[in-house]
Amino acid sequence: MLVDLPLPFSIVQIGTFGPDSFDLAEQAMVNGLVTLSKSTTSLIIDVTNNGGGFLCLGHLLHRVLAGPSVDNSKFLEGFSLPIEN
Repeated sequence: MLVDLPLPFSIVQIGTFGPDSFDLAEQAMVNGLVTLSKSTTSLIIDVTNNGGGFLCLGHLLHRVLAGPSVDNSKFLEGFSLPIEN
């Protein structure tokens, strides 16, 4: 599916959330997003083949981009996990 994005847009590829130093990775992520925010209107985050790592780095990225309070009810609508008895 092709999507028309407002220009200028940026693509950020994140290969892992498991760097050697959590603090350095956190600061680099925040600094990078601040820099991008000055020059772009749309952002594509590519996590293809991301090997995982610190869950809290992924959560930080989400909170920085989406804000601390996001209504996920539409996203979760119709989604359920099987319940085992």
